[in-house]
Amino acid sequence: MKNSFKLLFVLIIYLFSFQSYSQVIAGIKGGVNFPYLEVEDHSVQSIMGYHIGIQFEFMLSNVFSVESGMYWSTKGGEVESSNYDGYGGYYTNYDELKLNYIDWPITIKVGLPIGDNFKIYAAAGGFLNWGISGKINGEDVWKGDMGYLEKYDYGATFGAGIEIHAIQLSASYDLGLADIGHSEYSINQSVLKASVAYLFW
Repeated sequence: MKNSFKLLFVLIIYLFSFQSYSQVIAGIKGGVNFPYLEVEDHSVQSIMGYHIGIQFEFMLSNVFSVESGMYWSTKGGEVESSNYDGYGGYYTNYDELKLNYIDWPITIKVGLPIGDNFKIYAAAGGFLNWGISGKINGEDVWKGDMGYLEKYDYGATFGAGIEIHAIQLSASYDLGLADIGHSEYSINQSVLKASVAYLFW
């Protein structure tokens, strides 16, 4: 994981070097998260969350650009498990998991201008997430060395959207590739996002 963050740091420095020869567009971006939490041998009901933060887009040409940013993002789910009661039967237990992350995505965007103030685009890239806080039934999930979950997550991201004047409307999917379970159970999380951004610079 340390190597992943070193790679992210190098990529961010490389992106900011584009300022010397490309247009940089900044904006505020936010929206709704529809997380999908997959826990080995458990059923999970997703809990809707949100994301909000700063977006930077480095225009390489009228068609190609690189987008990054930093976002506060909430995710979670209600984990259902079946447990043996010691008397020959089973009972169902529900654990509510709420997670707060800082998201760092980096994507390559391909946009098709249609007229002066309208564009459609597609994007693909990767992301790294840093767990800031989280609770499972009110208990910290990252407390100490033996927390319930790993604090860092990473994966691939894909999306598409439209741009009208200074407004971007988009949908994206973050495919989690890390096993964030810090126990005998494998845990993987992915997120479908619907976003709106206002470009002010």
